[in-house]
Amino acid sequence: MTVTEVYTSALSLLPSSRQEDDSLRHYALLWANTALAEMFEVENSIRMNEEEAGRPGRSPLTEIPFLEKEDEEVPYSGILVRGAMVYFMASLMAKDDDTDAWAIEYRNRYVVALNEAKKHIPTLIEDVYAGYNE
Repeated sequence: MTVTEVYTSALSLLPSSRQEDDSLRHYALLWANTALAEMFEVENSIRMNEEEAGRPGRSPLTEIPFLEKEDEEVPYSGILVRGAMVYFMASLMAKDDDTDAWAIEYRNRYVVALNEAKKHIPTLIEDVYAGYNE
């Protein structure tokens, strides 16, 4: 999905009166880049999980991507872009519209979508206190 497609999807969640007003479009790129920063660790957990499972794919990112144009493809997993990022933008649009109840609802959906997308990567646990009481 592109930034414009994410923006359009988020806009479709709002009341129809807002959909006729396109005044927030110039914020879409800024909001997308903010979301990329917030979702960075979750995206990397997804990528690391793919590697752990032996699926050829994308290696973890070393830095947060920065989008410069609205027609750029968002370089994150579909589950994050189509789910979490859409709710992220919808919450900001609703906040701008002074509909706090919807802003809170969409923010909560964003947080749930992030948590559901995050993959837990098994790692070795080291007992740093082993032998401490001996």
